[in-house]
Amino acid sequence: KFYGAFVKERKDFFVYFRKEDLRILYISPNFERITGIASRLMYEDIEVLNTLYTHSTRRQIQGRVHDWKDRTKALEFECDYRRRGSEEDRRAYITAEQTDDGEGYLLVFHDITEEYQLRQQIYEELQTVQRESRSKTDFLSQMSHEIRTPMNGITGMLSLMRTHIRDEKAAIGYLDKTEQLSQFLL
Repeated sequence: KFYGAFVKERKDFFVYFRKEDLRILYISPNFERITGIASRLMYEDIEVLNTLYTHSTRRQIQGRVHDWKDRTKALEFECDYRRRGSEEDRRAYITAEQTDDGEGYLLVFHDITEEYQLRQQIYEELQTVQRESRSKTDFLSQMSHEIRTPMNGITGMLSLMRTHIRDEKAAIGYLDKTEQLSQFLL
């Protein structure tokens, strides 16, 4: 009774079933609240769980179970699911473990929809920040180039003017170009 009260409000449910015939021996009380499926239907046929998943998700789960060679280690994965009678996609983290005696499996189904949405939001914000950072870096790189090019020209014209200071026509030409570059830079 205490255990049932403890798990009632949680976002996860537990299913314990026998290995030899997949007969369910225990389902936590919050199973129906999370899935929208009556517990009695689950006790009758474990395959009723498949109604929570799309065809592609079912194939993904079947593939993961098929590839689960070392049954001494837990099988863990995330997948989408849809509560029966709902059109809202939800996210679950599923863990399956073989019991210590090797006679059964414990399936833990944890609804992580809120955490998943938060992760997605953080990921999108990170992408935005990275785009903005790249944009700032590109802007600074472009501005650096735009400043360096005329500054190099100004420096070069002043250097040429210094070497041709006695040639008034050439010096005025260098000053004119320096002024043009300064105006461009401004």
